[in-house]
Amino acid sequence: MLMQKRLFHSLVSLVTTISFLSYFAMAMGYGVSYKHYTNHKHHKHSPDTIQETCREVYWIRYVNWMLTVPLILTCLSFLSGVNGASLLVSISAALVMFVAALSSSFMDKHYQWAWFVISCLGYLTIVYQTGFQGRRASLAKDQQARNFYTSIASFSLAVLLVYPIIWAISNNARKMSIDAEIIVFAILDILLQGVFGYWLIASYNTIRSISVTLDGFWANGVNGEGNIRVGENENV
Repeated sequence: MLMQKRLFHSLVSLVTTISFLSYFAMAMGYGVSYKHYTNHKHHKHSPDTIQETCREVYWIRYVNWMLTVPLILTCLSFLSGVNGASLLVSISAALVMFVAALSSSFMDKHYQWAWFVISCLGYLTIVYQTGFQGRRASLAKDQQARNFYTSIASFSLAVLLVYPIIWAISNNARKMSIDAEIIVFAILDILLQGVFGYWLIASYNTIRSISVTLDGFWANGVNGEGNIRVGENENV
């Protein structure tokens, strides 16, 4: 029973813990690599010049997203009541989205936009599963639960939409400085991980209809009920 009552609390705690550890690692100077760029500049009345630059890529940030966003999607799936297949598709799409985005950060300019498109396709899949399938499944719940799911799912998808935009501007087009990128992603992570978790837990304590019931292994663990034991008590 404790697991059933504290399911969302456990998931939100995992999200915030993973996020804290990733930012702690970045603050210590870990989880960062460098992408080398060669810029050829053509000059009309002087020889062409070549500029060599290295841009920081905080890959641990992508690891953070690969772990936390599936947990957030799991919360949304439990809220809406979608089946396990839809949840599996959403989690897979999230992994595709962030793995492709990380790959795009290290690819040459000829390939990085292809990986960016793959990342966007992952996001669109999340929108379909969470926004459309999730909304359809939530119709079986009462009005208060439906309204809450619509609000928190729309908020999450809107914040998640900004991530590909920043990737395109920063890593791919290199029109944003590293400092600005760090600040923007920190704000987005606070919204997607911190505000989402606080909103969910606060609403869970007031909207009882959004509670989730987990039975079987997830709630009770492995027990011996219903097991067939071979070789015991054969002479009885």
